[in-house]
Amino acid sequence: MTPTPGSLDINIIIFIVLLVVAFLFILIPAGLFFLLKRKPQYVALEAIKVHEFISLCISVLYFITVLITLILLIFQNKIISMQTKYALQSVEGSIYTGITGQSLAQDEIFINNPEMRPYFYAGKELDHNDPLRQKVNATSEYLLDFYDSLEGQLKKYPYLWIHEKRTWEANLVDMFAWSPELCRYLEATREWYSDELYALKEAGERKRQQGFTQQILPKEKP
Repeated sequence: MTPTPGSLDINIIIFIVLLVVAFLFILIPAGLFFLLKRKPQYVALEAIKVHEFISLCISVLYFITVLITLILLIFQNKIISMQTKYALQSVEGSIYTGITGQSLAQDEIFINNPEMRPYFYAGKELDHNDPLRQKVNATSEYLLDFYDSLEGQLKKYPYLWIHEKRTWEANLVDMFAWSPELCRYLEATREWYSDELYALKEAGERKRQQGFTQQILPKEKP
């Protein structure tokens, strides 16, 4: 069985506390015995002195109980804090894995259907009789669903994506800038998606008006 975080530390602390308790219970009787032998007048077992000795023992036990309780509370808080941290890391890993999977699925669409790429990366628009109309619309809906889900995760877990938020949103803005069809489909289904995604679409359209109409790739060597 794998020990929980901090289990070794708390075992050591408990051992030390028990050692101190044992030491005190040995030291006190030993000290009394020593005084009884050397200076019996100081430890005469009168009723009042027996009562004081019992009170002293009770006070020591109370102090030790409070000390142990405080130590246990400190370590319990430490373990809860570590468990919360691990849970947060688990959530982050799960979300990141899901988003990465969706991103790779998007790439796979254009790997398997290269004829679709100009509609989303080079500003190509559909003609009325374009044979790829249904395919482009279906791909637009898929991408918008993914982007809206991504934007929702960025909003819901801002501290998990504090470093990635800027790059993810920059990618979405570029996709809208390069694809009038993606923007047109979002306009047609406005009520399906969040205001945050719509704002990124508007940013993309402004960028397109500035001349960013298609993805610029490195030129091939002759």
